[in-house]
Amino acid sequence: MAVAAFATGLGLFILRKASVDPPAKLVWSAALGLGLLSLVALGLGALGLLKPVVLWPLTVIGLLAFGPELRHAFREAKFPRPQNRFETFLAFYLASSLTLTLLHALTPPTAWDSLVYHLTGPKFYLRSGKIYHPLDLPYLGFPQLLEMLFTWGMALTGERTAAVIHWFYGLLAASIGFGFSNNPYLVGALIFSAPTVFVLAGWPYVDIALLVYVTLTFQALEFYREKGPLKWLILGGVMAGFALSVKYTAVIVPAAGFFLLLLAPRQKKYAVLLPLVALILFSPWLIKNFALTGNPVYPFFLKGLYWDDWRKWWFGRPWTGFARTNPLKLVTAFWDATIWGIEGMKGYSASLGPLFLGLLPFLLAWKFMPKREQLRVRDALIFFSFPYAFWLFGLAWSYMLLQGRLLLPAFGVLALALATGVKALETIPPKPINFGWVVRAAIVLVLVLNLIEFSMDFLAISPLKAIAGLESEGEFLARRLGWYIKAVEFMNQELPEGAVVLFLWEPRSYHCLKACLPDSLLDHFLHSLHLYGYDAEALISAWRKEGVTHLLFYKTGLDYLVEEGFDPIGPKELETLREVLALCHKVKDFGKAYQLYELPAQ
Repeated sequence: MAVAAFATGLGLFILRKASVDPPAKLVWSAALGLGLLSLVALGLGALGLLKPVVLWPLTVIGLLAFGPELRHAFREAKFPRPQNRFETFLAFYLASSLTLTLLHALTPPTAWDSLVYHLTGPKFYLRSGKIYHPLDLPYLGFPQLLEMLFTWGMALTGERTAAVIHWFYGLLAASIGFGFSNNPYLVGALIFSAPTVFVLAGWPYVDIALLVYVTLTFQALEFYREKGPLKWLILGGVMAGFALSVKYTAVIVPAAGFFLLLLAPRQKKYAVLLPLVALILFSPWLIKNFALTGNPVYPFFLKGLYWDDWRKWWFGRPWTGFARTNPLKLVTAFWDATIWGIEGMKGYSASLGPLFLGLLPFLLAWKFMPKREQLRVRDALIFFSFPYAFWLFGLAWSYMLLQGRLLLPAFGVLALALATGVKALETIPPKPINFGWVVRAAIVLVLVLNLIEFSMDFLAISPLKAIAGLESEGEFLARRLGWYIKAVEFMNQELPEGAVVLFLWEPRSYHCLKACLPDSLLDHFLHSLHLYGYDAEALISAWRKEGVTHLLFYKTGLDYLVEEGFDPIGPKELETLREVLALCHKVKDFGKAYQLYELPAQ
């Protein structure tokens, strides 16, 4: 937590005169400081100084310098006590969720994308001390605000720090209603009512950080509209820039903020400041990409390192979305993602929970809200409509974007509106139907069921055994990752020093200590067919010229894709694969999942 403490102290120093409640100032300061530290890490990486010998002294100096600010802020930040049994339960739910997710975060990393790229990039950066693009992993061209923080934390205390940093953003998300909402405990509980948010909070991912920056962008614009000082507009631009620095999909956030400013007659003349400041904060990532790949927005739109038109098509799969296959699905998308979306399963692949959709009708309690709350709810819905429309565009454009998780970052803003709507129900006469009580009871029921589900998953994963040392890291990884980790450990121990392993249909390479070439887009084989034709000997010869000595074939992964039928893998492609493998020497089978081959000598 040294990185979070350093960042929060830095943010407090910058925002020491900001006119917000003390609990909210902690949230703002932490988000601001973490974004700035990420830029510092990027600068150090550009200079080849991203090393523990540099990061440790910087962290210690930062903690000493900003320690007084931090201690003073914690003394002042007295979070309001829950006012009734409902709020007490919400506080308990948040505390329970944060505790369980922190325990998950303290275990060795096993989550899919973290092993593909969130931790793979930092691993390479720490090895060399610099930011570079070490292998064909297009995701390293994505904005890397969180990955820079992961690198900093991993340099200090190891790989498990990365998930704790993302968990810290979960703590900020749980607290993001304080100082802004009239129902702050419900805001945090609604955010964590989405089971996918709970899952992500314990993983070294980036989505919750994006949710925090999107929500703070909106809050800054509301403070600017209500209070007037230009510093809030600039701070909104900073938060929008940090949102962009987390994920390209946040490009819609400055657009949403700009449109919202145009609706405010007195503030619209300065509206251009928001996207301008956001672009300035985002520009270091554009410069980094241009320097390393030749494409500032790599891997999108332009050619660049490891990139050609075929891979551009493969990555995007244009016109495979609902606009072509089922346009009516665009109308029912929110319903479908809520009802049918399940974390880790096909079809939206995220569990959003029922409350965001179920509470929308109660925004009709509009006339029972004070004027200020009415304006905030109106603005929240307008702001939310932009990322929602952008999400629908993605669904219309490509099957690859059929992901409910891509909408989650906007849920913080929606939670602010829904919590206000629930609060307004308290002012409605309780007869003949006490709507306020009915809605609160439904919320409690959903959250209780969530806690039961979270607790059962916690017991199944048993993170305490790994944290307490009752289970070794190797045993934990074997239990969680199965044949994958067994195959990688065999390669680490048994293959010669000069081995170069080309992965086929396996994108995860974080644990590999050899020169492993992950199949990050699941296209290595098909792209090779595109380049070299369907001749097995030609393929092997081309791979040999690229230095490849071995193949790791993930058979289970290929079987799944063939069964799904989306990728163009037909009989001709499978026959060529069989011919390639027949020419190679099989080194070892790993169950029925993986096969390791050695390429024949030239």
